[in-house]
Amino acid sequence: MAKYPIDIIEGIVGIEPQMTKIDFDIKHIIVYLEDGRVIWTPLKYFPSLKKGSKAKRMDYDIFDNGHALDIHGCSEIYHIRDFLGIPEKYLNL
Repeated sequence: MAKYPIDIIEGIVGIEPQMTKIDFDIKHIIVYLEDGRVIWTPLKYFPSLKKGSKAKRMDYDIFDNGHALDIHGCSEIYHIRDFLGIPEKYLNL
């Protein structure tokens, strides 16, 4: 017999991750999600971002319902899946 009733589900289930803003410290990009989560990711995984100054990095737009990030002056477009580290789960976002 199950320890908990089937209708009790814990964790983040059925909540689509959407970026609302970003920030940077010396070693990380910090991605804020609409549901309150905050993702801290080392800049070493994003060499093109690591090269720029914080001021240049902070010139950005979030688009596609919070799924994509365009940092002006950077040739890359980043998607929420890039920060979550499980791109195969978010290919259709």
